[in-house]
Amino acid sequence: MKRLFADDRIGFGPSGTFARLGDYFGGDQEDQLPFALHCAGVGRFGDPKISGRGNTRRFTFEDDKKSLRIVSTLCYDPGTETLRRQDSVTNLGRKPLTLRRYLARFPLARGEYEIHSSQSFWCREDQGAWTPLRAGKLELFSREGRWCESSVPFAVLRDLYAAHALGFMVFPEGDWIIRFSAVSKHGMLPNMTVEAGLSDDRLELPLAPGECWDAPAVVVQLLPGREAFSGAAAMGKLLNGIFPPRSGHAPVVYNTWLDRNSRLDVPRLRKQLAAAKECGCEVFVVDYGWYEDHRAFTRLDNWDECTDRAFFGKMREFACEVRRAGLGFGFWVEFEFFSTESKVVKAHPDWFFPSAHPNIVSPKIWLPEVEDMLVETLAEAIRRYDAVYIKNDMNHSQGYEPARLNLYMKGLARVMARLKKLLPRVTFENCSSGSLRGAAGSMLGSFDLHFISDNASPLENLRMIQQMGTRFPPGRIFHWYVGSELHPGEESSFYPGTVLQPEAATWHRARIEDLRTGLLSCITGMLGFSCDLASFSQENRRIIREFTDFFKAHREQILRSELHLLTPPENFEKKRGWLALQLSNPADDVHFVYVFHCVCDGGSCRVFHPEALAPEKMYRTREVLAPSRSASVSRSGAELVRDGIPAAFGYDQQEGFRGKLFLIEPENKGKETKDK
Repeated sequence: MKRLFADDRIGFGPSGTFARLGDYFGGDQEDQLPFALHCAGVGRFGDPKISGRGNTRRFTFEDDKKSLRIVSTLCYDPGTETLRRQDSVTNLGRKPLTLRRYLARFPLARGEYEIHSSQSFWCREDQGAWTPLRAGKLELFSREGRWCESSVPFAVLRDLYAAHALGFMVFPEGDWIIRFSAVSKHGMLPNMTVEAGLSDDRLELPLAPGECWDAPAVVVQLLPGREAFSGAAAMGKLLNGIFPPRSGHAPVVYNTWLDRNSRLDVPRLRKQLAAAKECGCEVFVVDYGWYEDHRAFTRLDNWDECTDRAFFGKMREFACEVRRAGLGFGFWVEFEFFSTESKVVKAHPDWFFPSAHPNIVSPKIWLPEVEDMLVETLAEAIRRYDAVYIKNDMNHSQGYEPARLNLYMKGLARVMARLKKLLPRVTFENCSSGSLRGAAGSMLGSFDLHFISDNASPLENLRMIQQMGTRFPPGRIFHWYVGSELHPGEESSFYPGTVLQPEAATWHRARIEDLRTGLLSCITGMLGFSCDLASFSQENRRIIREFTDFFKAHREQILRSELHLLTPPENFEKKRGWLALQLSNPADDVHFVYVFHCVCDGGSCRVFHPEALAPEKMYRTREVLAPSRSASVSRSGAELVRDGIPAAFGYDQQEGFRGKLFLIEPENKGKETKDK
């Protein structure tokens, strides 16, 4: 076994396959190639040539027909115990080749394995569970460009007797697959093989002579424990390092959508603008309904304004009103799906390919002239309204053709890189029907914020964070606070100041919620608002402003934070109990401990033990954003980790979840600030 990295727990067999990954060994599969290939006309591969130094090594394979070269580059990050693998495939011959499968392969020894994966669909994203795999295959995959619909591109594997688990993640570039195969013979336990990369379902990827294709990157994580969430902080650290967030691109946003959806009424919008300013919002975003698209959530020409509704062709005037109020202006677009009625589609039909929907097409973004068109038209629209914020949605599917979608996503990354360079002050939000394209990889590099879900329920959003945070930086997740205050008359059954929040994606189902708890759930990432803010009383607007000001003071720390789950993740069905998580900013050594409890369970106190504190350093801990001020407590990191933070809640038979936030800062940070 060759040890090529500083970590002795990682070793390789002669064929370039892992012989050891932490507590996991290759066993009798060490002679297997580290890739799964299906390509006619290719010969046999021998052992690789190994180059590189330190924690970066390159394995080069060539077949005996000299038709194909495969270069697999492995980068090991000892700080996060992750291996990032990037493979390239080059056609060395004189004839074109067609790849029908190319996946990174990880053969493992015989054992008893189970897999943690997440079910994910609209308004019910990232709900995970363990599944034993005794024999056969388990495949996780995406279809038609919606990477996090059905499954997500991250899964965890563990053996019954191993002290830790292994995580596998694909950075999608088109549709992806993670395949687990358990095969036994002669009465022995099954071997386990993991394959990951670009979906091989009907794959036909042409390689011209001399052409080089880069496969999607695959990350293998040696989790510190057996639970799927045990590596969340390390994964956040890795992803923040590969895809660092841009400073100054996390404004507090007011979005029009969950006020009255597409019904945009300027007098009402002016009321929301005044309330948004009072509550501390920095950008006012006009969502769907401002341009003509025949109500299909698509793009018609270059987002020509409606002339018979909404702003009646005068949104530029409203944008000026927003700026005069002191806020930046932004708007929603469907950037990637065109109506077949669009002039550009009729003029250049060869620039587009059919989507999965009739009368909707997608651009061949890999063509230089199409890339230019997309950049120039969106840049022109941004300049037209002097916008500082763009919400890009993706409500449709692009049809099933993995090779085409691979080209498409690489092209989209180029488009977004050009737009960010051309318009550096603009913040770009990735929506895609909630988080259905919210995956690490090019999307993290292309967009600043990522909308977690159309589901506006505070508790269910927290449940999503618990699972999504294992594969995505928590500070890049964008949350909307959605609520409306009731103003009942004398005969009403409701108390004055009652706040309603939707239970899902619309106002068809809603329930009474606590304002402070709802707001607190939204500052577990980036904060925004989408609701009838004008309905809130002066006292409740003051509370909203209190949370907004706190968020602004700490947003750059939260943006770059890492997630520690202090209670195990639970799914939507769990409506009671406790939920605690910690966001830590390593650079400033500042930590946010969020605790939520269902108070109808009974008055109770629990102790939660923070993580990632320096043992010898003195810290100041205080509860913040509470109705009354609390004194700070000074203790060492070792004491805080050992003794924990007590969180006490009173009993209320009629109420649901309530939340508390504890701020932990180094004692020498300076004078203690006033409790906000």
